[in-house]
Amino acid sequence: MPNPQDPTTSVPNPPWWASGQQSQQQQRLIQQIQKIKPEFPAGGGIRVYPNDAQPAGMQFMYRERTLLTRTSNAPMVLQALGLSPSAASVNPDLPDLTSIALPNTPAFANLEAVIDRVAQDPNAGPGLAHPDHVIHITGTGGSCPATEPVPALQWSTPRPTRQNPAHPGTGAGVKVAVVDTGLLTGVANQHTWLNDNKVYGGPEQGTVGHYQGHGTFVAGVIRGIAPDTEIQLEALLYRKGAMTEGQLVGDLAKALTWNPDIISVSAGTSTLDSGTALGFEVFHEKLVAEHPKTVVVAAAGNDGSGTEHFYPGSFGWAIGVGALNLDRTRAGYSNFGDSADVFAFGTDLVNAYPTGNYTYQEAPLAGQHANFQNGMAYWAGTSFSTPLVSGLIAAWMHGFNVDAKTAWQGLKAKADARTAQFGYPYLLPDD
Repeated sequence: MPNPQDPTTSVPNPPWWASGQQSQQQQRLIQQIQKIKPEFPAGGGIRVYPNDAQPAGMQFMYRERTLLTRTSNAPMVLQALGLSPSAASVNPDLPDLTSIALPNTPAFANLEAVIDRVAQDPNAGPGLAHPDHVIHITGTGGSCPATEPVPALQWSTPRPTRQNPAHPGTGAGVKVAVVDTGLLTGVANQHTWLNDNKVYGGPEQGTVGHYQGHGTFVAGVIRGIAPDTEIQLEALLYRKGAMTEGQLVGDLAKALTWNPDIISVSAGTSTLDSGTALGFEVFHEKLVAEHPKTVVVAAAGNDGSGTEHFYPGSFGWAIGVGALNLDRTRAGYSNFGDSADVFAFGTDLVNAYPTGNYTYQEAPLAGQHANFQNGMAYWAGTSFSTPLVSGLIAAWMHGFNVDAKTAWQGLKAKADARTAQFGYPYLLPDD
């Protein structure tokens, strides 16, 4: 067990999946995100599926009294539910996606029943109406990050970094859009690998606290692998690390004007009956149409599950990334199966973190305190294996003068060739 007062100790695989700690962590997560409901757009607060009163059984969170549908299907959904066209609102940044506001009446209180009404209507059908999920930097059962940060050694340097790379690529000329909590400029300015005019983005509010510094740490991981990459942190998960799907994908569509080569997403959600996350599906169609060579790299999630579908990582078009321990074994917290196309180091990574006092909320350190003094931390989760892979793609793009999709194909072949060793494909920082 790490002692936060002893910075020489590192972070073990977290034990949140055992002894009932998972449900406690879920409840804290839900409480934090539900507190921000006044900040979400009009149309309802945040609810837990299947039952608000039983957070331990949470499968996902969603925006109440709201449905997402394709704009072309909106008239059928409205007719099936007996609603007027005024209930529909086309996403201004993603016009093929429409949200439908449901009346605040008992007939529309049960989200699953409302979706089933659309599915059973002879003039509509299944697959037309979907929840407006909450996308957050935590998995359903455990956090992404999978641990809370622990102070690093006073003389620590980033881990991992490329020591003996197989090629000279540094990511020069490559653009990576990081969808996260934003950039803590003061923290970035303390560290040479982040302190230049090629790392920028929306500012993150606050200093030390739960999920604070997540985006800055992620950017630091990319820079440890591809030190010349241009990174724009899209501060879209600034509401306690969360955002509704409809609003997030609209903002992502707007961010495409920056023409990124790689979009790195250390966030996601489970879905109703493992169905699609419609907003991301519509966003991907726009991405393919306008930026066909851009790749999306996404966290596989931290439920320790081989059957969990965690979107967008579970989409076939996304590169889902699971986490390894430093001995190359699969981290116990990491999802695998359909959610993970590849694995990379995610446990005991070291990078930039704010200074200040931190109070732990999760077992085994709940209630204890730590003082982050040197702007560095140990952290773990598929949140951080994801930017490592994003950095490798950027390095390959520069090193071999190829586009992002070609770079990923080369890396995937290298990872797949290692499957016989441990039973899963994985990448290393020097690849």
